[in-house]
Amino acid sequence: LRSAAVDRAVLPLAMPLWVDTTDVYDRPLRRLVLAQDTGADITGARHVDLYFGWGAQAAALAGPMHANGALYVLLPRPVEGPATAR
Repeated sequence: LRSAAVDRAVLPLAMPLWVDTTDVYDRPLRRLVLAQDTGADITGARHVDLYFGWGAQAAALAGPMHANGALYVLLPRPVEGPATAR
């Protein structure tokens, strides 16, 4: 679980995101993921699909996953003054 599908009108691809939610067993699910995909049903800022992998085990985790949670967009700090190489 390190990839998410997003609406590109809201978030650009390759954006690092912090996910804070629960899994289908109500266990905490806190992960750093990258916005790496899009989808026709993913519209707006309130919907993100998390990639759980492939196979029966991934389908068992991803299929019933409809949890609310928090999504944080990770942005670099602004550079103050001219940037210099060290």
